[in-house]
Amino acid sequence: MPSRLRLLGAIFLLVPGLVSAGDWPMWRYDAHRSAASPHGLPAKLYLQWARQYSPLAPAWPDQAMMQFDIVREPVVAGHSMFINSPDCDAVRALDTRSGAEKWIFFADGPVRFAPVVWESKVYFTADDGYLYCVHAQTGKLAWKLRGGPANRKILGNERLISTWPARGAPVIDDGKVYFAASIWPFMGIFIHCVDAHTGAIVWTNDGDGSNYMKQPHNTDAFASVAPQGPMVIAGDHLLVPGGRSVPACFDKKTGKLLRYQLADNGKRGGGSEVVAMGTIFFNGGAIFNTDTEKYLADYGKVIVPTKDFAFTWNKDVCRVYDLKNSKAQEVEVEEKTKEKDPPKDKDKDKDKAAKDDKDAKEKAKPKKTKVSRWHMPEVAATKALGVETMIVAGPRVYFGGPKHVTVLDWDADEKKLSPSWTLPINGTVVRMIAADDRLFVATREGGLYCFGSDKIETARRYVQPKEDFGKVPAESLAKADLMLAGAKTRSGYAVVWGVGDGHLVEALARQSALHLIVVEPSAEKVQAFRERWTAANLYGSRIALLHGDAETAQLPPYFASFMVCDNAGIVGATFLAKAYASLRPFGGTMFVPTTPKVQEIVGSMKLVNAKVDIHEGMASITREGPLPGSANWTHENADPANTRVSRDTLVKAPLGVLWF
Repeated sequence: MPSRLRLLGAIFLLVPGLVSAGDWPMWRYDAHRSAASPHGLPAKLYLQWARQYSPLAPAWPDQAMMQFDIVREPVVAGHSMFINSPDCDAVRALDTRSGAEKWIFFADGPVRFAPVVWESKVYFTADDGYLYCVHAQTGKLAWKLRGGPANRKILGNERLISTWPARGAPVIDDGKVYFAASIWPFMGIFIHCVDAHTGAIVWTNDGDGSNYMKQPHNTDAFASVAPQGPMVIAGDHLLVPGGRSVPACFDKKTGKLLRYQLADNGKRGGGSEVVAMGTIFFNGGAIFNTDTEKYLADYGKVIVPTKDFAFTWNKDVCRVYDLKNSKAQEVEVEEKTKEKDPPKDKDKDKDKAAKDDKDAKEKAKPKKTKVSRWHMPEVAATKALGVETMIVAGPRVYFGGPKHVTVLDWDADEKKLSPSWTLPINGTVVRMIAADDRLFVATREGGLYCFGSDKIETARRYVQPKEDFGKVPAESLAKADLMLAGAKTRSGYAVVWGVGDGHLVEALARQSALHLIVVEPSAEKVQAFRERWTAANLYGSRIALLHGDAETAQLPPYFASFMVCDNAGIVGATFLAKAYASLRPFGGTMFVPTTPKVQEIVGSMKLVNAKVDIHEGMASITREGPLPGSANWTHENADPANTRVSRDTLVKAPLGVLWF
């Protein structure tokens, strides 16, 4: 290499904030979500390290179009990998060369989408409703921004999350980051453009949550896009995935809603994955015109477009199309007309009427009309079995699927695909990225693999720790057992007011199936115990910490089966009123210390349907019977776990808990 080029390369790598040529900074590589990097990988790759995490529980396990959180999604900048961990509400930074963990940052809810790396910062959204910006080197918070109107909480996916979770995953373009909050249009949707440096809002669209429009069944009703999935930049347009529907198109500069063709495309496209290139975008196996959102053609759900070519996979065949010379053209299609019922004539012979009707149908010629369809000339094809995901890196195409990564060489001049080699993988590959001269692979079973050019005899392997409650003192175990017996429940949702030394929380987790939500005012203790319980594989679905107190936590009403406050100093009238409001009817029980002051406060308060009992050192306050005005909603309507009501009685349930 000439000395001048070496000097320029060194300067490029040393200047802070610049993205290295070998990075993969966001989901599917870029703001278009192309999954195509111009930078190739070494011709032969070997396992460098592997990490085994637990498999994830997706938000929509039964919706094939919305499988956005089935794996921990990796992105890479320099020698650092950043992955989301929805099971423990975190983003992790790993060393790409060794696989060692550098830092972990916790949100207040599951982080379901890949982060974005830009100018030494990492951006991501969480189900707590916030967009976060942290420093890539240290994981320290730079700023955060709430996407919805308040911090009100609900239950979602068996976790405590925001009423307006931020599932419109961020995309960065021209120094601005775009994200969205809320998944229920009737509660409002909130789409934001934010200065990526400062977190200052450039614009917000909060007025398109309920638009009167045609539905797929051609009936007018109030509806809108429900943002769920990584957002996409397509020229001056911002595409917002809508779950099972086609994406909505917004003006990138102003936030104005331009198009949402829900009725026209009700049976086409859909899903949380959207890919844009030039004047078209791909969604749910179909191609649409970006300017009009009109359907153009079907080309398969697995697709990787580059500037010149489109690589697709469908029905065990990989095809390459000439995207550069593709265009819309008019074709004739048969109009679908509704058949009219034959005239009713009681005096006419039924057999003759049927024959006349059949003859009329045979003679009738279907009407044809001209429509615009997208034509991409096919230039290459080859057989490829069992493909779940695909990327392009330089001159190679990488397929991932059950137990394999398969590599094809692509000769753009000769328009030829050639088999190269195959890597065996323990699991089903559903995500791959090419960065830092390495191939990174994520599997549905929780595996994360790194392949590089170094031939290593023994690759490093990191194993997910098993659940470890540690050494819980006998006193804490006895206290937990006494309260659980008094509450007559060992399942459902529980709130612990204050983490203390953590022993009571660990004892409750060890002796019950309760999901424990710990509300703690000390940020330092929240961080310390999140790290402690994550290392013990307890954090997330078993124990979750929420920074705040009874005034700021904004817990949903009527959701907790069990509560405990071990600190007499915070038990006042305001605290009791707030805490009692979150106890479920028909037996939700709260335990507080039995000091004379606490007994006096409890005795002076008129808590509806409250029954007070004294135990050994603790007082229990139980919400008995139904809620006021809910006499027709009986305990028999609830399921044995007391966490849901049957579908036919859901409409009678008190507000405040959302099941999905």
